[in-house]
Amino acid sequence: MNKPERITFAQALEDYILSKDKLLSPATVRGYRSMQRNSFERINSCYIEDITEKTVQQWVNTLAHYSAKTIRNRVGLFTVVMHQNGINLNMKSVTLKPKIKPDYIIPSEDDMVRIARAIRNSKIEIPVIIALTLGLRQSEIASLKWANYDGVYLKIDGAIVPDEHNKLVEKRENKSYESKRILEVPDYLKELLDKSYRFNERISPHTPQYILKQLHKICRENGIMPYTMHSLRHANASTMLKLNVPDKYAMERMGHSTPTMLKQVYQHLYREEQAAIATRINDYFNTILR
Repeated sequence: MNKPERITFAQALEDYILSKDKLLSPATVRGYRSMQRNSFERINSCYIEDITEKTVQQWVNTLAHYSAKTIRNRVGLFTVVMHQNGINLNMKSVTLKPKIKPDYIIPSEDDMVRIARAIRNSKIEIPVIIALTLGLRQSEIASLKWANYDGVYLKIDGAIVPDEHNKLVEKRENKSYESKRILEVPDYLKELLDKSYRFNERISPHTPQYILKQLHKICRENGIMPYTMHSLRHANASTMLKLNVPDKYAMERMGHSTPTMLKQVYQHLYREEQAAIATRINDYFNTILR
């Protein structure tokens, strides 16, 4: 009986990516390809069955210049590649960089007002207000079509992300099951959408890169810190915390996953409360943005 072919980690990694690329999101494949190019030089030529916990530790040490999260992402990819080939190392023996709580820079209420005024009547007003009042991801905003808006509700059911060649592609599956959601549109945003000239099927026809560049430019011109669209999503989450919105509803609006019985089984019992929360958030932004 012939012995199985010995393969290097580089070969095993390529096989793993090719075996998954039709199932994974373009953004995930893009991330894997980036890690493949930049993170495994130390072990690429090693035969996988010869890799030990000591080998892994030596490799991880070469990644010390990365953040703790980045290192864990690379170790995670390494681990699943090894698992696919029937090799299960004791990764608990490998020391990683300790996690550091990220220090997010989030717009204050005053800054939210200043941003809303600064972008008024600009090409990026609608996507920025969507991020601010609904907390959508930038990839979700890029995917929104006018067909997603019925005059009252906005349906979020896709995303536009860069693929492994850095080309923007549309995916109909959201980041998680809970990311597919329907949100009531606040009055302030509704007025913008209703009066907007629909020259394109997209609510926001500009690329995420263009929107971010223009947001930074407008912020700098108005003496505002150059926040990102993701900062505005964080601001929306902070607003819900300020308004004492229960975690369940905040997570639902943000499209976050939660494997709890409450969310999976009893969610249909809370529709009246959801409507009340939508009204509270609507009233808040009507007050500060007008």
